[in-house]
Amino acid sequence: PVMDRQVPPRWKQAARFIYPLLDVAQWMRGQPAVSEMQPRQWAKRVNIPTLVVHGDRDAYIPMAQGRGLYDALASPHKRWVTVAGGGHANVLGTAMPLYAEMGGWLIAHNIP
Repeated sequence: PVMDRQVPPRWKQAARFIYPLLDVAQWMRGQPAVSEMQPRQWAKRVNIPTLVVHGDRDAYIPMAQGRGLYDALASPHKRWVTVAGGGHANVLGTAMPLYAEMGGWLIAHNIP
């Protein structure tokens, strides 16, 4: 599954037992199974303007994986922004003026 790339090597064996439990939890919520999630396949169908923001210190999603998802996007109007010093949950709280970057992108693509 897509989560394999986020699991540290020392947890890979245990993860094999946890994944089925995640699928059951998703099923109980009426959501797609984790084992069936294929973001790159989904990205191939995304043809609207898309802004992808990724921190260069993200401990959960490696930069190469984020970039792979970006590259798979079908949209001809896509933009990749790397946030220096940004982790997984703090890209908006860094010294980079990301709100200005996002605002400019939204205006350029006429997105209200």
